[in-house]
Amino acid sequence: MRRYSRRALLVWLGTLGGAVLWWRGVRRVAGAACLSPERQALAARLAEVLGADGSAGLDGAEAPWVLFPVTRERALPADYVPRDLVRTTGGGPAPQGGQLVRRLIVPDLEALVAAARADGITFALYSGFRSYETQRALFESGVRQQLQRGAASLEEAIERANRFRAQPGHSQHQLGTTVDITAPDVDWRLSQRLAETPAGAWLRSHAWEHGFVQPYTPLAEPRTGYAAEPWHLRWVGRPLAALLAADGYLDRTDLTTEDYLLALEGLRDPAPAACPG
Repeated sequence: MRRYSRRALLVWLGTLGGAVLWWRGVRRVAGAACLSPERQALAARLAEVLGADGSAGLDGAEAPWVLFPVTRERALPADYVPRDLVRTTGGGPAPQGGQLVRRLIVPDLEALVAAARADGITFALYSGFRSYETQRALFESGVRQQLQRGAASLEEAIERANRFRAQPGHSQHQLGTTVDITAPDVDWRLSQRLAETPAGAWLRSHAWEHGFVQPYTPLAEPRTGYAAEPWHLRWVGRPLAALLAADGYLDRTDLTTEDYLLALEGLRDPAPAACPG
C-alpha cells in the first residue's frame, strides 16, 4: 500500500477543496437562480402550510442558518461558528461529557430525552457542534483509515471516506443544531444497530415531536451520498419536523430533508418560474 504523509493529504484536500468551492459556486448560482419543477411544487405547498416567508415558523433571522441546506454539494463558511453555543448533557448521561450545542435547541433536546425516559428509553448525547477544523481532522483520519484498508488511490480513499464522514464545511454538526445520540442498547456507541433497537424505534416515532429529523436514512442514501445514521438528529423546529413526519419522509426515496430545505430557501430567496434549459 502506498503511504501518504499528512502533508500530502492536506495538499490533496486543499486542491479538492478548491474544486469543491468552484463547483459549489456553480451549484449555488444555479440553486439560487432556479428551482426544479418538483421543488417549485414542494415550495408552493410549504408556503401554504408553513408560511410564504420560508422561515418554517422560526425567527426570521435564525431561519437561514437553522435551515441551511448543508449537503455534499453545499458547504457552510469555514469560519461559521454559532454565537450561542452552550455545553449540555441534554438532561441524560453523557459518555463523552457535556457537548456544545446551540442554546436554541436545548429545551427541545432536553424534552426529547425526558420523553424517552418516561417511555423507558435512555438516551445519551454523544456529540454536538464540530468546528470546520475539527471536521477537517476527522475527515483526514477517515481518509487514512481507507488507505490502510486497501483503497487503491487517494482519490478512492477520499470517496470511500466521504460516504461515512462529511468533508470540512459540509457537516451538519457545524450548525450547532445537530447532535449524535446513543443508548445502552448499542453500548453507548454510534452504531447502525441502533435502528433495530427499541431506542431506535422510539426515535423514528417521536424525534419529530421535539423538532428533530433524521436526514440520513437507508432509502435516502442514493440522494444524500451518506450511509444511514440512525443516531444523527438535526433540529429544524417543530412545525417543519411535523410536516416531514406527516409526509413519511423516513420511508421515501423521492423526497429527502434536503429537498424541503432547498424549497424553503427558494421561498426566502425567490427564484424565476423555471430553470433554464
